[in-house]
Amino acid sequence: MKRKVKLDNPMLLDLIVGNIIFLILGEIILFVVFTFIGLRWELAIGYLIGVAVSIGMVIHMAYSIDDSVRMDERTALKHIRKTYIIRIIAAIIVFAVIWFLKLGNIGAVLLGMLVLKFSAYITPITHRLTSKIFRKGR
Repeated sequence: MKRKVKLDNPMLLDLIVGNIIFLILGEIILFVVFTFIGLRWELAIGYLIGVAVSIGMVIHMAYSIDDSVRMDERTALKHIRKTYIIRIIAAIIVFAVIWFLKLGNIGAVLLGMLVLKFSAYITPITHRLTSKIFRKGR
């Protein structure tokens, strides 16, 4: 039986907004810096794919944490480890697909995935932004 998952985590929206902010800034920087080099499309596509994977990881983490808080300690720890391994395997599969199909630059994909870390650092700023837009507080 499927249960409907309701996420009440305000950090999810903050992290997604942070990822989108860094996506826009990163693409602008890539186009400005690499205008005269032929790699700019490969870098832009790779960075876009990396940020998309980062957003997918944020959503997957939110669901796995939401599930684990309803479990006992031992089961929750196993669940968190399992979902972490799933995210790592998914990232490796994305790297392999990008590498074999030559869809973009692998370094740009890695940089796009690291945007998750950067967006976590600016969550106080993005929270102020999202709380003003959606009129919600923590």
